[in-house]
Parts: sequence; C-alpha cells; structure tokens
Amino acid sequence: MSEARGRLDAATIERWLVYLVAVHSAAVGLMLLLAPTWATRFGGWEHVAPLFFTRQAGVFHFVVVVGYLGEYRRYGGVRLLVATKALATLFLSAAWLGGESAWSVPFSAAGDAAAPRSRHGPAAPDRPRGLTTCNFEGPKWPLSETRRGELAGICDFGPTGSAFISHNHRELDSPAVSALKARGVPVLCWTVRGPAEEAAARRVADNITFEGYAPDRATPTGPRSSRND
Repeated sequence: MSEARGRLDAATIERWLVYLVAVHSAAVGLMLLLAPTWATRFGGWEHVAPLFFTRQAGVFHFVVVVGYLGEYRRYGGVRLLVATKALATLFLSAAWLGGESAWSVPFSAAGDAAAPRSRHGPAAPDRPRGLTTCNFEGPKWPLSETRRGELAGICDFGPTGSAFISHNHRELDSPAVSALKARGVPVLCWTVRGPAEEAAARRVADNITFEGYAPDRATPTGPRSSRND
C-alpha cells in the first residue's frame, strides 16, 4: 500500500511540475506579447527595439506550452520540456558569462536548469523498474509509425533505468527482446493462459504472468511465476 502511494505521490508531483512550468511559460509569453516594453524593462533591459521580436518571443512561449501539455497528456512524456529547458539553460548561461548584465538572465538560467533535474529524480531508486512491452502492431495503437518503432524496439529501456521487461508472450521472437536477453536482462512475459503457451514462452522468457490455470511449480527457471487473477 505504501509503495503504491509513493508511486502515486511521485506521479502527482511530476504532473504538477509540468503544469507549473507550462503556466510560467504562458505567463511570460503573455507579458512579452501584450506588454513588451514593460516586460523587457522589468527583466533588466532599458530599451529593446524593435518590439516585433519581443512579441514573437511571446508567441514562441505559447508554442512550447502547447507542446509540453500535448506530449504530457497524450504520452506522459516530457522530452520536449527537458530539451527546451536544457537549451535555454545553455543559451542564458552563455549570455550571462558573455557579459549580459540584465538581472533576469542568471535567474532564468537557474530556473530552467532546475526543470530537467526535477524530472530525472527517480521516485524509488532502491526498487527495480521494468517495461511492459510488445511489438505495437495494428490499428489498436493510434501512434505515429516513428513512435511505434521506438516502442517496439524498446528504446526507452535505458533512459528509464529499467532492469527487466515483460513482453507479449506471442512476440518473444522480437529482435529487441533477443538483444536484451543477450545482455543478460531478465525477460518476463504476459499473459499465458495454458500449459502449451507456457512451454512455448519459457523457451525465451525467464518467467511468466499467467491466468486461468495453475502452472507446474517445478517448471519455472527464475523466480516464482506471477499470477494475474
């Protein structure tokens, strides 16, 4: 119960961080778009001309807000947010070190630098994490061809710090599964519903998730099988 609550709390914190970053970017964009003279003076610049580029910067802030929220709400991802904040940190830090005197430059660089670190702090670093995977084929996966290829290739295994995968038992011949298996990564599978499926799955899988029958306890090659009631 406490473990599940910890995961929930971490997910809630991440969600609110994404929303707060989006609100901040929208507020900055609104100020640059509607009150560019006041916004630039507040940021530490006495005179900025022409104001077209200041307003354009405001519009770009709204563009990234749409990207942040779109990626997070549809895929649960923050790649655009992290990449944007990392590039902003590099640019602002270089400007400050190059002699830019506006007070907002180093403060903005520090704020942007904090966003990637907030994302990458693992919720439970002492617990192994894994990916539930398959080949992501067919119309039931309304994703772009590029994203389906990334998921089928289990490209997120390293970036997520995963220690194992649980793959569709009918698709254990996947090259991505074979590559991870060759590296010694534990391979589990889902969802086995009979002895024949179990026998086929165990040719590759170290363990199984099962339902609808009781597997022979003498057959597992790894830890005890997982039951999915």
